[in-house]
Amino acid sequence: MKVLNLVDPEKLGGSRRGSMQLSRSQTLEAAGRQTDALKAYRDVLRSRSGCIVACSSGMMTAEYTPQPVSPRAIRDTIPFPAIERAANGRLWATWYAGPSPRGVESSRSYVGVLKHWQSQWHTPTARATPPVGLSTTLIGSKYMKIGSEFDCSPESVVGELSLKALERVEKSRTCDYPHMKLDSSYIAYCKRNHGGIPKKQWFKASSGRIERLGRLVNFGGPYRAPLQESWEAPETDIRECWSQGYLESMANISGGCGAFLVPLGLLYAGPHHPDEMQVNDADLVCFDYSDRKAKSPRVVFWSNEDAVGELIDCQARGGGCWEKLDHSKFTDIIAKDFVEFMTSLRADRSELK
Repeated sequence: MKVLNLVDPEKLGGSRRGSMQLSRSQTLEAAGRQTDALKAYRDVLRSRSGCIVACSSGMMTAEYTPQPVSPRAIRDTIPFPAIERAANGRLWATWYAGPSPRGVESSRSYVGVLKHWQSQWHTPTARATPPVGLSTTLIGSKYMKIGSEFDCSPESVVGELSLKALERVEKSRTCDYPHMKLDSSYIAYCKRNHGGIPKKQWFKASSGRIERLGRLVNFGGPYRAPLQESWEAPETDIRECWSQGYLESMANISGGCGAFLVPLGLLYAGPHHPDEMQVNDADLVCFDYSDRKAKSPRVVFWSNEDAVGELIDCQARGGGCWEKLDHSKFTDIIAKDFVEFMTSLRADRSELK
């Protein structure tokens, strides 16, 4: 206590103040000074600093199982346990949990949240944390705005989304263009609709153009069994042809998208679904990262034929076309971001008139 008394908690800020107050309380309790300890604990709860108070890991448990967010926690210690008192008197407890075979946080980690109200602790909830290496969260507030009515048909989903693949995609873009981070609402949507066919498909662009979305692009396998053989390349899974990596290997798509357009979905050509077509000739829905200051990329219609035409014209003007394509000649704005795009889709063309 002599050491602790050298510090005035009132002069500390942030979590340090609460941590010091709690340390004093626990020391008094261990010394058998129950009355003083109880008073110190009450001072912690009456604190108006609003800070998070660090607790010893022994005061909480990681045995909570918040399915389906994450499987059972397996840890020897619980990192960053904390407790906070809200202005209305409600207590909130938090802690990191989830499988941690190497003793560090992973893409399967989560934050447990527990509240105490009206003399009882309520059922814990879970909040997902970002996967290692990704700059975006998998469960975002924007995603909650996309209702299940805008999901893809379950049988059309190509397989489980690979977080490692997403990490590679984001790293490959942000190393040259730091603003080209994956949209968090898009990642969350793909987690349950990876490469699928949306139930609602019709949309209208800003010019009045009406188009039909046939399928979302995917980020590669492993794909669901059985093999879906490509009609163009025997023994090749056709779903690979619908992946973002494959599309960007096509000369006209790569050149016609340039640096700042990223394929998002494949469109119908008249009555023909993109699954029946050569993807190199398909029109697309793309993310447009042209505005480096935008919080999220907008969504645009991309004309295959017009993009190739602009690419040829740009090369004739003197090159440097990777960043200097005139997007106004082959794109049409659809929505300000992914959430607005998905929630604008309609089940029938007549709903857009």
